[in-house]
Amino acid sequence: LRLKFAYLLNIIPSNLIDYFFSIMPNRFSIPQASDKFYKLSKVLSLNSIDDLYPYLISFWQNEKNLVLGLTDKVDYKNFEINFNTNHFTEDMQFTDIITYLPNDILTKLDRSSMAVSLEARVPFLDHNLVEYSMQIPQEFKIYNGKTKWILREVLNKYIPKNLFERPKMGFGIPIGLWMRGPLRDWVESFINRKKLNEMGLFDSEKVIEKWNLHLSEKNNFQ
Repeated sequence: LRLKFAYLLNIIPSNLIDYFFSIMPNRFSIPQASDKFYKLSKVLSLNSIDDLYPYLISFWQNEKNLVLGLTDKVDYKNFEINFNTNHFTEDMQFTDIITYLPNDILTKLDRSSMAVSLEARVPFLDHNLVEYSMQIPQEFKIYNGKTKWILREVLNKYIPKNLFERPKMGFGIPIGLWMRGPLRDWVESFINRKKLNEMGLFDSEKVIEKWNLHLSEKNNFQ
């Protein structure tokens, strides 16, 4: 049943999913719904929970099939900092802190703020606060299915709920749409088969296949 449901989610065109949720009332709205449905279909198809985190942060399940000459699969626990919390959720949170946070979120923050000469601050990343938060039991971070439970309880004392009990708003921009439209020629100047073969870094057929799927609007690979 799980695999059948995953298959059903995967065959629904992304533009149809996005259109459906765009006409729904705000309380039922899901930002980037097609991407989330596609990820859900893949999550349901995974063989074990250990495969979950690598999938969620990757467009390719097996890097060796994409990067030429790569012999070893990337190990997301192979860091200089040795950690083993024996709790899968905490493992993912810690991995995010030392990979996704500095390499993605903070990079975007720095570039977008510096582009307009804006000094940005990240008070939640004070090392004392981070160290303390890592010691808090997981049941106080996610309570009854509600994430950021402690923070929500604190905010509830000082701020109206409608200011924080709402859909998450991140750095998302419609780059997938731009890549199919005004940026298409620019993108294809970098990922055409001749250019990729000259670079000798990636399997050009795999990249072109992914690009064609994106152009078909079946999935967003941006």
